[in-house]
Amino acid sequence: ERQTRGNDASEEPMTRCSVFISYASENVAAATELAGELREARLPVWLDQDRLGSGDEWARKIQKNIAAASAFVPLMSRATLAEGSREFRREWRHAAYIKAGLPPNEPFIYPVVIDDVPRGSDAIDEWLRNLDWQEHTPGTPLPERFLDRLRQSFRAAQMRAYS
Repeated sequence: ERQTRGNDASEEPMTRCSVFISYASENVAAATELAGELREARLPVWLDQDRLGSGDEWARKIQKNIAAASAFVPLMSRATLAEGSREFRREWRHAAYIKAGLPPNEPFIYPVVIDDVPRGSDAIDEWLRNLDWQEHTPGTPLPERFLDRLRQSFRAAQMRAYS
């Protein structure tokens, strides 16, 4: 579904406790912009186009990186309502699996919605419909409250990882 770009990054693992951004291939520009905003907010980010090499076993690496992330950000748009098998859905469901093992007070999954996705759509898993969605118009700054929530997840993940 996605094409990897740039240098072979197979020797460059994800920085532990990064924010993992998951997106439909149609939303690569919005995902790249979101990654830039999070980096400007001094949050480490993992975006697959930056870090997957051409020879990587990408499915295994993606699952490992989701498990090591401090937060998982599914980028939602009308493109994510598309029928058929899509890789981002596997990522989202794996994130839900990881979340199930975390304490209830650690959200882990922070959906960002970039257009008029209907919350009640049957194309969106029920567990995802029930989360707190952050609406975001590309080209505008993310709300500080949202960034603070990601920073809090980052600190909690660091405490787990290094204790």
